[in-house]
Amino acid sequence: MDPVAALKRIAFLLERQQADTYRVRAYRRAAWRLAGLAPEELRRRIDTSTLTDLPDVGPKTAAVAMAAAAGMVPDELRTLEQAALAPLAPGGEQLRALLRGDLHTHSAWSDGGSPIAEMAQAAIDCGHSYIAMTDHSPRLTVANGLTAERLREQLAVVQALNAELAPFRILTGIEVDILADGSLDQQPELLDQLDIVVASVHSNLRMDSPAMTVRMVTAIANPHVDVLGHCTGRLIRGERGTRPESQFDADQVFEACRRFGVAVEINSRPERRDPPTRLLSLALEVGCLFAINTDAHAPGQLDFLDHGCARAQQLPLAPDRIVNTQPVDDLFAWACR
Repeated sequence: MDPVAALKRIAFLLERQQADTYRVRAYRRAAWRLAGLAPEELRRRIDTSTLTDLPDVGPKTAAVAMAAAAGMVPDELRTLEQAALAPLAPGGEQLRALLRGDLHTHSAWSDGGSPIAEMAQAAIDCGHSYIAMTDHSPRLTVANGLTAERLREQLAVVQALNAELAPFRILTGIEVDILADGSLDQQPELLDQLDIVVASVHSNLRMDSPAMTVRMVTAIANPHVDVLGHCTGRLIRGERGTRPESQFDADQVFEACRRFGVAVEINSRPERRDPPTRLLSLALEVGCLFAINTDAHAPGQLDFLDHGCARAQQLPLAPDRIVNTQPVDDLFAWACR
């Protein structure tokens, strides 16, 4: 095995299991450190058992690299691969097999943990045909949101990567904040250049129901919006604690989604499970389209789709109501409606 690939794979599988961040970072940083070495330097350090002389490489990560270089499957990798044979959430396997990509992901450009190229490669390894890179918009400073200038820079990076990775496609995108008045936190002419726009509420989550309803419907009616992200903003578990649902008239919000062709996101993060089941059922009854997304902030989180697929299949939700079951050309036709 390639030592760098073995270390990255362990990091992916640990993220998939929601392991402690420090453990994941240890393997990923070691992978990055070894990837920066010339092949002959890596070989020399393996042969002389001097990998641990490098920054970011400790005894465990060095042992993984040396086992892989010797043609063995490292013990930790074998254990993690065995665990990964089962889905994270059973019951959604049929839908998961039909998904072509993920329309809500983040990179190190905002608050994600990995470069765009690594997110893309992980998506390829997951069997995706495409992934939308939807880093945050500028007012979400806590998440290092992208200014218009930085977003333009990212578009150039994505263009170059697409030339390398074809036929896989990185879709240009953004998770744009829905501001208090329902406007969107990015220049309209720049939003018009993007393939996918996910609109989400991240601030003033306790706004009263009538005002929140107007805020959300105004954003949904904006022709740039393709997906309504994590609509209630709730948190039901995790290191950030819990947070109640935002209050809004769900009938009006979902009717607006149906009318304007905006997909309701089924956010697959285990700490979100957003929308709650009763609202998911209501959106289905109203006639909405859906996007099953991970909101991944790291490569291993791309497998969180298992959670969303299990919920969708339980409803049950027909595949033709899920926009990211479509090939990329059909997805573009929908997004350009």
